[in-house]
Amino acid sequence: MKYQGRKAVIQLNTVPRNSQGGIAVTDEDIVAAFEFFGHKNGRLTRNAVIKTFKDLCKNISKNDINIIFADKDEISVEEVKLFLENNTIATDPIRDAFHVLDPTNCGYIAEERLKKIFANFGYGELNDEELKFLIQNGDYDGDGKITLSDFLKLARPEIRVNPVKSGTGFIPDVEKLKRLQTKKKNKQSKNFIKVS
Repeated sequence: MKYQGRKAVIQLNTVPRNSQGGIAVTDEDIVAAFEFFGHKNGRLTRNAVIKTFKDLCKNISKNDINIIFADKDEISVEEVKLFLENNTIATDPIRDAFHVLDPTNCGYIAEERLKKIFANFGYGELNDEELKFLIQNGDYDGDGKITLSDFLKLARPEIRVNPVKSGTGFIPDVEKLKRLQTKKKNKQSKNFIKVS
């Protein structure tokens, strides 16, 4: 990281590489991916990956699934480690993930897209307060949107300028979001009781 006056200049294009020139993937990256895709007992199934992509409003091709699973129904963390150890993948998977979230290439994750993804993942419909909260916590540059630059900082903690700051565009305050969702559910329960 370079400093110019008070502003930090971050090289967002720097992607760690392995000895073959491919994307360097750590054990922590693989474990995080398995958790994201909903593994069971350290094994990831085809159906879990397909479902997660659908929840993200994106279909994954049969060819890509076959490459990942090598005609098996499930894979282990160890199998993925071996597969990726000397990979020659040249594209940045974080950037690719952003493009899944920004399919129209408008340069940011649209509010409607965020709402749909959160609903698909079972968090219910986001109200305006929850949506504003998510955007504020993911918006590092303060432009009111989660852009690729913001997304890279979210996905790569090592490039955050100030990872301690919370609630204003750095680390999302997950507890606050949970409180907002609980408050919303309590309100809905009270309204249901009044109507009954």
